[in-house]
Amino acid sequence: ARGYYNRLASYSLQLYRDEDAIRWAAAAVELSPEDADGHRKLAEMYRSQQDFAQATREFKLALQHNPKLWPVYFELAELLLARGEEVEAESLYRRVMRGSADDELVSTAIRLSAAINQKRGTLEVLENELLPISLGNPQKVVYRRLLVEVYANLTAPLSSKVQSGGPDAAAAKAKLLRVGA
Repeated sequence: ARGYYNRLASYSLQLYRDEDAIRWAAAAVELSPEDADGHRKLAEMYRSQQDFAQATREFKLALQHNPKLWPVYFELAELLLARGEEVEAESLYRRVMRGSADDELVSTAIRLSAAINQKRGTLEVLENELLPISLGNPQKVVYRRLLVEVYANLTAPLSSKVQSGGPDAAAAKAKLLRVGA
């Protein structure tokens, strides 16, 4: 029955009957609530219908049933960022950073996490987590390369403050020395 419901959902999508597709996909998920891929497909349908709350819920269920669906982390993080939940979205990127074996996904996750941390002024937290991973995986060049990018993003504003002088120059120099150590 689940296969039939999934086919009905795909046929409904092809006929641009999105409400019917969601109904059939939800029926398929009800028959097999442990099916992570079914939750993912249902979440994508909800997202296409602009029902972001349901899409978020279904993406979370998909990850709950299969935590190795790495692309789903990005889709869920995107929805969370749209709702202003930066902390939770950034934690999803860190899970990908720590768990995925795909260098491209790891690279994207670290860059997106760095962007969020730079905006929030917490790049040191990312650096503190990325450094042990980089040292623990010497065969993976991606970690070292991205750690250098994090250092560049962390030190660029500090070095410009030191060069310009002013009241913050001494504090910036001390912070640069701490990062250099």
